[in-house]
Amino acid sequence: MAEAGTAQSLIAPRRYIQGRGVLASIGQHVGELGRQPLLIADENVWKLAGDQLSSSFQEAGVEFKREVFGGICSHREIDRITDVARAAGADVVVGVGGGTTLDTAKAVGHQAGIAWATAPTVASTDAPTSALSVVYTDDGVFEEYIFFPQP
Repeated sequence: MAEAGTAQSLIAPRRYIQGRGVLASIGQHVGELGRQPLLIADENVWKLAGDQLSSSFQEAGVEFKREVFGGICSHREIDRITDVARAAGADVVVGVGGGTTLDTAKAVGHQAGIAWATAPTVASTDAPTSALSVVYTDDGVFEEYIFFPQP
């Protein structure tokens, strides 16, 4: 138990949705955040979930642009995808995949000043609920944490 006068805080996502088959409704949920989403996912995730993602966005009447995630959440990759988001006029970035993809989406959204959403494809990541991104060098060596006001 906390001592009297000790403040505690919880930073949590504005909305958290989970459940079997929830990717089938991602278009609807992202459509509430923006109408011009940029989806980032690596090739493996796209092979597994691309058809379902495309169908969900089509059913929601939301056109999206897709960008292939390079595999490492580095400043170079964050900057590259931020440029893509700006050029596309994206108003929300959506990371679909594991922790490095989700951390990149959060950093891109923050850097571009647009909303972001995360769709984890593995249960072992805390990236959807954490208010930070773990950034690596292009060679995959830990470099720093970037902290955000919200996850």
